[in-house]
Amino acid sequence: MSCCLHCEIGDLHTRFGRALDRGEVDDWVELFAPDARYDNGRTVLHGHDELRAWITRRVASGQVRTTRHVWSGLQLEPIDDRTLTSESIWVCYAANRPSPVDEVSIWSVADFTDTIVRVEGRWRIATRTIRTVFRDPAVAPRI
Repeated sequence: MSCCLHCEIGDLHTRFGRALDRGEVDDWVELFAPDARYDNGRTVLHGHDELRAWITRRVASGQVRTTRHVWSGLQLEPIDDRTLTSESIWVCYAANRPSPVDEVSIWSVADFTDTIVRVEGRWRIATRTIRTVFRDPAVAPRI
Protein backbone atom coordinates (compact mmCIF):
# COMPACT_ATOMS: atom_id res chain seq x y z
CA MET A 1 0.00 0.00 0.00
CA SER A 2 1.39 3.36 -0.97
CA CYS A 3 1.67 6.38 1.28
CA CYS A 4 -0.37 8.23 -1.34
CA LEU A 5 -3.31 5.87 -0.82
CA HIS A 6 -3.15 6.43 2.92
CA CYS A 7 -3.14 10.20 2.31
CA GLU A 8 -6.07 10.00 -0.13
CA ILE A 9 -8.24 8.06 2.31
CA GLY A 10 -7.14 10.32 5.14
CA ASP A 11 -8.31 13.27 3.07
CA LEU A 12 -11.67 11.57 2.49
CA HIS A 13 -12.07 11.13 6.27
CA THR A 14 -11.05 14.72 6.99
CA ARG A 15 -13.53 16.06 4.42
CA PHE A 16 -16.29 13.91 6.00
CA GLY A 17 -15.67 15.38 9.46
CA ARG A 18 -15.40 18.96 8.22
CA ALA A 19 -18.55 18.77 6.09
CA LEU A 20 -20.46 17.29 9.05
CA ASP A 21 -19.16 19.96 11.45
CA ARG A 22 -19.94 22.79 9.03
CA GLY A 23 -23.30 21.48 7.85
CA GLU A 24 -22.17 21.33 4.22
CA VAL A 25 -24.85 19.06 2.79
CA ASP A 26 -23.61 18.71 -0.80
CA ASP A 27 -19.97 18.27 0.22
CA TRP A 28 -20.96 15.57 2.73
CA VAL A 29 -23.19 13.61 0.33
CA GLU A 30 -20.60 13.66 -2.47
CA LEU A 31 -18.21 11.66 -0.24
CA PHE A 32 -20.46 8.61 -0.63
CA ALA A 33 -20.97 6.22 -3.53
CA PRO A 34 -24.46 6.65 -5.04
CA ASP A 35 -25.69 3.36 -3.49
CA ALA A 36 -23.85 3.77 -0.17
CA ARG A 37 -25.01 2.32 3.13
CA TYR A 38 -24.46 4.43 6.27
CA ASP A 39 -25.11 3.04 9.76
CA ASN A 40 -24.26 5.27 12.70
CA GLY A 41 -25.71 2.91 15.31
CA ARG A 42 -28.98 4.87 15.56
CA THR A 43 -29.84 5.44 11.91
CA VAL A 44 -29.31 3.32 8.79
CA LEU A 45 -29.40 5.11 5.43
CA HIS A 46 -29.15 3.83 1.86
CA GLY A 47 -28.16 5.92 -1.15
CA HIS A 48 -27.72 9.60 -1.85
CA ASP A 49 -31.41 10.51 -1.43
CA GLU A 50 -31.62 9.16 2.13
CA LEU A 51 -28.20 10.57 3.02
CA ARG A 52 -29.18 14.01 1.72
CA ALA A 53 -32.53 13.98 3.54
CA TRP A 54 -30.89 13.00 6.85
CA ILE A 55 -28.09 15.58 6.75
CA THR A 56 -30.50 18.27 5.54
CA ARG A 57 -32.82 17.60 8.53
CA ARG A 58 -29.81 17.72 10.84
CA VAL A 59 -28.67 21.08 9.46
CA ALA A 60 -32.19 22.55 9.33
CA SER A 61 -33.15 21.41 12.86
CA GLY A 62 -32.33 24.81 14.28
CA GLN A 63 -30.34 23.26 17.12
CA VAL A 64 -27.33 25.32 18.05
CA ARG A 65 -24.51 22.78 18.22
CA THR A 66 -20.77 23.10 17.86
CA THR A 67 -18.86 19.94 16.91
CA ARG A 68 -15.44 18.90 15.74
CA HIS A 69 -14.89 15.38 14.44
CA VAL A 70 -11.30 14.13 14.41
CA TRP A 71 -9.93 10.74 13.44
CA SER A 72 -6.82 8.66 14.03
CA GLY A 73 -5.53 5.12 13.80
CA LEU A 74 -6.27 4.70 10.10
CA GLN A 75 -5.74 1.14 8.90
CA LEU A 76 -6.33 0.21 5.26
CA GLU A 77 -6.66 -3.18 3.62
CA PRO A 78 -6.78 -3.17 -0.19
CA ILE A 79 -9.20 -5.69 -1.70
CA ASP A 80 -8.51 -4.87 -5.35
CA ASP A 81 -7.53 -1.77 -7.36
CA ARG A 82 -11.00 -0.21 -6.86
CA THR A 83 -11.97 -1.38 -3.36
CA LEU A 84 -10.48 -1.29 0.12
CA THR A 85 -11.56 -1.58 3.72
CA SER A 86 -10.76 1.06 6.27
CA GLU A 87 -10.83 1.10 10.05
CA SER A 88 -10.35 4.25 12.10
CA ILE A 89 -11.08 5.75 15.50
CA TRP A 90 -13.10 8.97 15.70
CA VAL A 91 -13.60 11.47 18.51
CA CYS A 92 -16.42 14.01 18.47
CA TYR A 93 -16.04 17.11 20.63
CA ALA A 94 -19.42 18.77 21.09
CA ALA A 95 -21.41 21.47 22.83
CA ASN A 96 -25.05 22.41 22.47
CA ARG A 97 -24.22 26.11 22.14
CA PRO A 98 -22.38 28.33 19.69
CA SER A 99 -18.62 28.70 19.61
CA PRO A 100 -16.44 29.73 21.21
CA VAL A 101 -17.09 27.23 23.96
CA ASP A 102 -15.08 27.63 27.16
CA GLU A 103 -14.90 23.96 28.11
CA VAL A 104 -14.21 20.94 25.93
CA SER A 105 -16.51 17.94 26.14
CA ILE A 106 -16.18 14.67 24.30
CA TRP A 107 -19.56 13.51 23.02
CA SER A 108 -18.28 10.19 21.70
CA VAL A 109 -15.40 7.98 20.73
CA ALA A 110 -16.29 5.50 18.02
CA ASP A 111 -14.88 2.85 15.73
CA PHE A 112 -15.57 3.43 12.02
CA THR A 113 -15.47 0.47 9.65
CA ASP A 114 -15.72 1.33 5.96
CA THR A 115 -15.68 -0.14 2.53
CA ILE A 116 -14.30 2.47 0.15
CA VAL A 117 -14.56 2.27 -3.64
CA ARG A 118 -13.27 4.15 -6.68
CA VAL A 119 -16.13 5.93 -8.43
CA GLU A 120 -15.28 7.98 -11.53
CA GLY A 121 -11.65 8.22 -10.43
CA ARG A 122 -12.33 9.31 -6.83
CA TRP A 123 -12.52 7.38 -3.58
CA ARG A 124 -16.03 7.24 -2.12
CA ILE A 125 -17.56 5.60 0.96
CA ALA A 126 -19.59 2.54 -0.08
CA THR A 127 -20.41 1.40 3.46
CA ARG A 128 -19.77 3.11 6.77
CA THR A 129 -20.56 1.41 10.07
CA ILE A 130 -20.05 3.47 13.22
CA ARG A 131 -19.97 1.78 16.60
CA THR A 132 -19.73 3.98 19.68
CA VAL A 133 -17.24 2.86 22.30
CA PHE A 134 -17.60 5.78 24.77
CA ARG A 135 -20.18 8.58 24.97
CA ASP A 136 -21.34 11.32 27.31
CA PRO A 137 -25.15 11.69 27.33
CA ALA A 138 -24.81 15.20 28.80
CA VAL A 139 -23.38 16.35 25.45
CA ALA A 140 -25.83 14.44 23.25
CA PRO A 141 -27.55 16.30 20.42
CA ARG A 142 -31.00 17.52 21.39
CA ILE A 143 -32.55 16.49 18.09
